Amino acid sequence: MMLILVQYWQLKIIPPLLASGVITGYTIYYLPYNVGSLLLRGILQMIYMVVLYYFEDKMKWGMIVVNMHQEKWMQINDFILNNIPENIMILDLQGQTKFISDYCKSFLKKCHLSLDTKELFQKIQDLSEQPHTEPTSPTFVRFSCDI
Repeated sequence: MMLILVQYWQLKIIPPLLASGVITGYTIYYLPYNVGSLLLRGILQMIYMVVLYYFEDKMKWGMIVVNMHQEKWMQINDFILNNIPENIMILDLQGQTKFISDYCKSFLKKCHLSLDTKELFQKIQDLSEQPHTEPTSPTFVRFSCDI
């Protein structure tokens, strides 16, 4: 929430710098015999806070930009895969669905199948390898339903 409300790191460092300055001032006022070391410690602490907030801000905005690019890339991939007039289903290694194209969803709906992959795989029968036209072509599973 703070990242959205206060977008500049310069504004975020004002309260801690003021607190450190007040603490350093009170310490110098009540212990005036060691002013040089107290000022040095206060200034070093303030520099440390400025650097810390600066790099924290850069990292957060960098992560936001990376997430936006990844989200945009996923939207582009979904758009491309949805516009291919083929049944496309992307599964992970456990068989869980990661992506189903709109064309495939309509096909499954016409066949009265749910989007659950276990039900789909139970309906597949008589798998046989299709003749290869070239040695590097992938093997496709043909599935049909009575429409």
